[in-house]
Amino acid sequence: MMEFYAELLHGLLVTLEITILSFLGGFILGTLLAIARSYGGPISKAISIAYIELIRGTPMLLQLYIIAFGLPMIIRKYYPQFVLNVFWGAVLGMMLNSAAYQAEYLRGAFKAIESGQIEAALSLGMSKWQVIRHIILP
Repeated sequence: MMEFYAELLHGLLVTLEITILSFLGGFILGTLLAIARSYGGPISKAISIAYIELIRGTPMLLQLYIIAFGLPMIIRKYYPQFVLNVFWGAVLGMMLNSAAYQAEYLRGAFKAIESGQIEAALSLGMSKWQVIRHIILP
């Protein structure tokens, strides 16, 4: 039993790396998606809604299969030497999935901000992006 501890520890570390990288990347992308959905123009709002609903509406296993097998096939048409590392494929797939879910709970948090605070910032002469940066995101 003791001979397997090194392999189990290595597997645990790889799992933690994938989880942390996926969460951080998903948080950044999810924040951008939530901002686009809540405060963007009609095109960015439509793109973010389509992305969020598509990703949340499909199983993550299917998304991972598409990234692991479909994405390399498409890229190899233009770059025949392309090889997708399994680790980074897993990070990418889980990050894209995580971003859709995080975008939704961040959008809910953005909607919880009282409209009076946003109106006050706008009346002080802040631009829309300054309001997002200084009032909504913190």
